[in-house]
Amino acid sequence: MKANEFVKKFGWREAQKCLPYCSKRGDFIYYKNIEVNFNELKRIVESHELVEGYGGLLRAKSHYEKYKAMGSESNIILFSAIADVESCQ
Repeated sequence: MKANEFVKKFGWREAQKCLPYCSKRGDFIYYKNIEVNFNELKRIVESHELVEGYGGLLRAKSHYEKYKAMGSESNIILFSAIADVESCQ
């Protein structure tokens, strides 16, 4: 299962909680007999945490729009995080 589908099915909190406790084999974790790419799920959870650090998706988007002309690396990371979070809705 793709990481964003996992989040859609189980939610953000469950994804955050399962990362340290899931059975890991190679690059995949197993949760309730579902195989998910560990690195992909970790990235999506980190993206969610970054967006939440801005106060949620709307505020993160507003911040991005305000500073996108600067082209800073942190804004590029924020743009990617926003895309990850939106893919899970």
